[in-house]
Amino acid sequence: MSPSALTYRAHASPDTPRNRGPWVNGFLALFGVLSLLPRLPFLTLRFVFCRPAGAAYGWFLKSHLIKSVGQWTGLAYPETDAEATAVPRPIAPFGNVMKLVTMDVVRVPAAPEEWCVGYAEPAPIVPRAERPGFILSPPGAALGTAKAVPGEKLVFYIHGGAYARGHPMWSPFAPKLARDTHTRVFGVQYRKCLTDSTAYPAPLLDALAAWHYVTVHLGFTPSNIVVTGDSAGAHLALALVLQLSALDLPLPGSLALASPWADFTTSFASWKRNQDDYLTKSRLDNCIKSIVRHYNAGAVRHPLFSPALADAGHWTFLVSVPVFVSYGTLEALEDEDKALVDGMRRDGVAVEVFEDKGGFHDGPITGMNEDVYKRFAAAIEDQLKQIAIKATTDGQ
Repeated sequence: MSPSALTYRAHASPDTPRNRGPWVNGFLALFGVLSLLPRLPFLTLRFVFCRPAGAAYGWFLKSHLIKSVGQWTGLAYPETDAEATAVPRPIAPFGNVMKLVTMDVVRVPAAPEEWCVGYAEPAPIVPRAERPGFILSPPGAALGTAKAVPGEKLVFYIHGGAYARGHPMWSPFAPKLARDTHTRVFGVQYRKCLTDSTAYPAPLLDALAAWHYVTVHLGFTPSNIVVTGDSAGAHLALALVLQLSALDLPLPGSLALASPWADFTTSFASWKRNQDDYLTKSRLDNCIKSIVRHYNAGAVRHPLFSPALADAGHWTFLVSVPVFVSYGTLEALEDEDKALVDGMRRDGVAVEVFEDKGGFHDGPITGMNEDVYKRFAAAIEDQLKQIAIKATTDGQ
């Protein structure tokens, strides 16, 4: 499907859910926790006697707690600019990793107007915007905003959060990657789809702005960049490379995707089969309505939004870009991730897959199983090495 297959509404969809303020969400989260209490005896007995697969990683009861809270809370209230620039309260413990890396906060200029066409053509009230960026520099690497030296690699990280919440620094994932790969990591705090002026394609505009910043302002060669993302961040990573290809711009050296959100129809069987996962279909359906509020009916099936449903030939633009995909065998997105991988391989893309046995959504990010993070980080490190080998072979 071409960019012209996506068309905008004259006004935002009337089905767009309303945002709830932090106090309302806090009250509903408390209600969700309280509603879990009567079910705890049953869940505990099931945990002890049935030993669900997720129990092997200590996830089972935690997952139900998260789900009980999440199914009651609505779309978050939009963050202020100060909140976007600050380091948020973490969703997983950081330990001492920040003692080993240096963090710089930068202002990323809005994406060039000439890049904002096709898939990234702004909706009538969605402007291009300046955004905060976070650069994490490990010992031995160039620091912060220093220009890239010839051959220097970069990890370009796009965080998840269903396009409704999230931050590059809301988990230790990015600083750990900088530490473990000995490579600078860059993340942008893209706008969340919570208002008419920040709904899609705002996140794509911000990802393009970040890409322009690292390739033009910092001077990184695109083929020396590993683009990685988790969940909605992986979804946005796929949208980014799709737009770069449409603009006939150089693509990154590789992609590493954790639990990519790949289907906005929420129609795959694993949504019913893997109900122990902490993701809730009702909450994601609300997020989807908020994300696509400016698009006409049928947009959710377009490969920009549902890459798992892409027709044959869609992924041929990625045949020269190695891809790594990880997902949990108990996560709600399992089947759409398999469909995404199958579609890429059908079109000749080299895809390596890691199945997190007994794992739930976003295993490398949540911190519940360090081995899963290590496997993902090792894959990125291997991609960085392969980029270096290819550069040597090509005489870069």
